[in-house]
Amino acid sequence: MIQYRLLLGICAVAFTLLTLSKVESAEPGNERVPKFELDIQPILTARGCNSGPCHGKSRGQNGFALSLFGFDSDMDFDSLVKNARGRRISATVPEESLLLAKATGKEPHGGGIRLQPEDIDYQTLVRWLSHGAPRISAEDPTLSGIRMEPESRSLALDETIDLRVIATYSDGSQQDVTGVSAFQSSDTGLLSVKKGTLKAGRHPGEATIMARYMGRIATWSTAIVKERKIPASEYESLPRRNWIDDLVYLKLQSLDVLPSVSASDTTFLRRLYLDAIGRLPTPLEVEQYLDDSADRKRERWIDRVLDEPEYADHWANKWADLLRPNPYRVGIKATYSLDSWLRRAFRGNM
Repeated sequence: MIQYRLLLGICAVAFTLLTLSKVESAEPGNERVPKFELDIQPILTARGCNSGPCHGKSRGQNGFALSLFGFDSDMDFDSLVKNARGRRISATVPEESLLLAKATGKEPHGGGIRLQPEDIDYQTLVRWLSHGAPRISAEDPTLSGIRMEPESRSLALDETIDLRVIATYSDGSQQDVTGVSAFQSSDTGLLSVKKGTLKAGRHPGEATIMARYMGRIATWSTAIVKERKIPASEYESLPRRNWIDDLVYLKLQSLDVLPSVSASDTTFLRRLYLDAIGRLPTPLEVEQYLDDSADRKRERWIDRVLDEPEYADHWANKWADLLRPNPYRVGIKATYSLDSWLRRAFRGNM
């Protein structure tokens, strides 16, 4: 009996050591078990899986839907792990999961190849699946915010620099999440970005890089400048109507660019209506504007357009897009209340 118990004890110890050995080899240099919200959703965002043209569209793609840019973790987890009878993942043989087969091109995928087996993101997905596709718990740190390094500065023409995205968590820890962050440039002609590497263009101007990670956003703004050639006296002699002109000219001077010529009346009117209320002027409004010969015509027409009823609706819609109320979380009534409040605020010039 003693020999039998001893044999069982040896087997138990051997099994434990074997298990620990597998975990260590599966997670070299990373003791933390990947969690859906902390590790998997950022991969889906960085690889474009939850973008508008892919599975992030309103009805998904080929029966598989994700929330746009990962704003709804519950929906995304259910869609990936629970829906379709769980056929998209395999915890027993993670490498054979439909999720990875599609992403690596082993199975037909309309979005093309998104991962290779040697990629860190692929290995993170395998580790996550092998641990049973866990989500975060109450004990896990939560994301406090993200920032980009180094600090914003001007760039020379054709200059290249690398940015890093640093995530800060509720326990005070920090992590470099550049590789799983999604980047976007406000003007790809002036400044392109790929995996955190910025490349300035051949023309001066201003651009902003936006980094997105787990629903958080950080921005990095820059001015692409060339060698100064326009004398300061050119800017000092420019016409000024108010202090806003001073700020505009200071910015143009920093870019070594002179302002363009004043827009024609028809161009001004078209821009005014489109920018302020989101529509073109009617033929009658164009005729009235062109026939107006009184002083300060443009200032008066700006006030007139801002009094149009479309102004409140147009800008309330813009702010609703920015605030992104989710009727699935807060209900239709709350979403409608916010929309109504925004419209009242703009009508009342709050």
